[in-house]
Amino acid sequence: MVEFKQVANNDIVKNGLEDIEDKLMERGFIVSATGDSDADVSLRYEEYEDKGEIGEYLVIHITSNNAEKEDEDKFEEISNYVSEKASDMIDGLPSDIKPNLKDPLLDIFGQIVLLNGRKVY
Repeated sequence: MVEFKQVANNDIVKNGLEDIEDKLMERGFIVSATGDSDADVSLRYEEYEDKGEIGEYLVIHITSNNAEKEDEDKFEEISNYVSEKASDMIDGLPSDIKPNLKDPLLDIFGQIVLLNGRKVY
């Protein structure tokens, strides 16, 4: 089986995540959650320590100059949207590479939303 880190760095996976990032921005999810029109988002499969336990997650990194606004419901919407689109991306992988990429990506713990490096959801 292909290692999680190799899968996370696969160009097809990275391009799929970039497409999801673009949709998050286009549909106003990030501005709505932060109140900052200059906010940005990036998605990465990575190891993350949560509550003392290290696991493999899809981490949603949001950077904003307006870190005072925190709407947990909006961060939950972002997490749910990313989960749905990431699942679609995995299902749409080319059949010749799907078995090598799909299993490690489906075995992750879930999504984590970070705002300026701090977990918010």
